[in-house]
Formats: sequence, structure tokens, C-alpha cells
Amino acid sequence: MVRARLVLALSFVAGCASDGGGPSDRARLILGDSRYSWTNIETAGARIHYADGSYAERRRDRLTGRVESARQAILDRLGLADYPVTVDVYYVDAREDMRRLTGSPVPGFAYIEGQAVIVVFNEKWRAFERHELAHVIARNVWGETGEPSAATMEGFAVYVDGDCGGYEVGRVLRAVQEKGL
Repeated sequence: MVRARLVLALSFVAGCASDGGGPSDRARLILGDSRYSWTNIETAGARIHYADGSYAERRRDRLTGRVESARQAILDRLGLADYPVTVDVYYVDAREDMRRLTGSPVPGFAYIEGQAVIVVFNEKWRAFERHELAHVIARNVWGETGEPSAATMEGFAVYVDGDCGGYEVGRVLRAVQEKGL
């Protein structure tokens, strides 16, 4: 119980809360949003999407490396040689974009069954690809986790990402405990 509350608190503090063919239904909905004009990059394990004129577009040469590095870190932690499903990864500039696309102004969001993630990426906020991709890949590999499910999924995602909101996991844990969260 304490561990579950701790992991949920960590995600609160940080704000973290397909078949390999074409995009999933969820991805098609996002791509079809007329408020955005998307550019796509195809990799072996992902379809990367960024909005024209966005911060991600100005950093497009780094996106493939970011996503592939995140994917490999997750596979390594899970002890898998591969994840055969192509995941859609969307980069947006701000939490307001997240609110428009997901209904919630969070810095990252994972659509488990839709094999898609959306992350905020700008000059002040690093994208949480590892965290969100960890949700999608682990849950699709593991299936439903046992109780406490939220602790398992958030705990694994924070573990893979390596930090939470710019702080090492141990420092976040200490701060959460000190604040009684």
C-alpha cells in the first residue's frame, strides 16, 4: 500500500501521469485533427510525428535517436530482443496541445491498446518518451498487471526513464516522503 501511494505520488509530482501495419485507430484520429499538420518519420519500431513549425520540427534530426534509444532501454529492462509492433509517437509543443488532443494537459500520455504516445517537447521541457513508451510496451507484453496495477505500471515507467521531473528517482522519493504524500 505504501509503495502504491509512493508511485502514484511520484507520477503526480512529475505530471507524468495496431499490428505493425498502419496507424491504429487512435493514431488516425490524432493525425486527422485539422488543427495540426503532421510530418512523419518511419523507423523500424516507430512512426514519429511532429507538428509543422513545432520545437520538435526544429530538432527533427534528434527524434529518431530519442525514440529508438527509449525503445531499446525498455526492451533491455524487459529482457526482450524485440517488440514487433510499430508504435506511433507524437511530439507537441505544449500542455495546451495535450489538452486539445487527449483532454488532459499532462506532459505525456500513453494509449496502451492504440499503440501510441503523445509527449510535450519544448525548450523548457524534455519529452518523456521512455516513460510513455514503457507504459505501452510493458502493458502489451505483460497484459493486465496484478494489484497494485498503477504502482506496477508507473513504477516501471519511472524506473525505465531514470528520473521524474528532472530529479533522480531517489531524490523524488525523499521529497514525496518528506511532504507526506
